[in-house]
Amino acid sequence: MKKIINKLIFIFALLPLLAGCEKDKEIVVVEPVENYTQLYGLGTIFSWDSNVPTELKLIEQNTFAIDKVIKYSEENKQFKFILEKGDWDKVRYLVPTATDDGTAVKVITPGEYDMLMCSEMTGDLRDHFWGIPEGSDGTYRITVNVKKLKLTLEKISDETEEPEPEIKTIYGLGSAFGWDSGNPTGLTP
Repeated sequence: MKKIINKLIFIFALLPLLAGCEKDKEIVVVEPVENYTQLYGLGTIFSWDSNVPTELKLIEQNTFAIDKVIKYSEENKQFKFILEKGDWDKVRYLVPTATDDGTAVKVITPGEYDMLMCSEMTGDLRDHFWGIPEGSDGTYRITVNVKKLKLTLEKISDETEEPEPEIKTIYGLGSAFGWDSGNPTGLTP
């Protein structure tokens, strides 16, 4: 019963917005989410492709993290986040609540920052990013709480090279191992 009442409240709250929509816009109703299980990064330090973005690791309920090398660039559009994969106009973004004057970037240092959820679907899209100050390159831990709309940035080292990925498993194929790539022979480290 509580879920039905919550849905009705959501629909009635949405009605004034729908009355002002343009006829040629596709209306998409997004159900309230109790727990977010995926978050993706876009920008210079991630992928720019919203169909194949970089996934952040879920570290606790509604909280995601990733360690990334961030190097200052003149454009400085280092990162923002999306909640779904897909077409640029059909995903929800998490961006800075405000940017520096005359730019699309909010320059940040280690600390906690408020975020804004926006999208083209709801008509409030902001193409904004977070960036770092010049001279502060390094490896940072980026933590995002999607429910609280909070971003935490922590510098963890001055290293500016991405670490080599750790290879945990290797498989053999061929006459000595078998030819079935669907069932290869694992080698012992």
